[in-house]
Amino acid sequence: MGKKPPALHRHLLPLQPHCTVGLVHGAVKGLKAAGAGESRKVIMSRALSSGLELGGRYSGTMGSLGFYFSVIESGIHSYRGKEGILNTSAAGFGAGAMYKAARGLRAMAVAGVIGGAAAVAAVSGKIAVKKYVGEVGVWGF
Repeated sequence: MGKKPPALHRHLLPLQPHCTVGLVHGAVKGLKAAGAGESRKVIMSRALSSGLELGGRYSGTMGSLGFYFSVIESGIHSYRGKEGILNTSAAGFGAGAMYKAARGLRAMAVAGVIGGAAAVAAVSGKIAVKKYVGEVGVWGF
């Protein structure tokens, strides 16, 4: 069969920054929503609450997409017995489609195409970084 299927944690590791992005986005949103006469304590409480809410939402979304992607890619790898951009693009398509499955067929198709394109772009970027920069240990390239 060749190589082992990819481990789930390999795909979930890069998703951690999305929690931070959600936290910052929510904090800025909470600060903008603050009224002119509110105390500093109320403003900070509003920013923290909004930041934690959006941070959790972003993390949940990215975690779900990462899980779908990993399971589909591992399944395709087990079935085909080899790795390649076809596995990745199909997994991206499947992850996007599964994530939007409750919204109907059109939403599934659009999300699947976006997911497949994003997966191909990520793999192409990874290949370019390996080729032109070399081994980068931070994200496990």
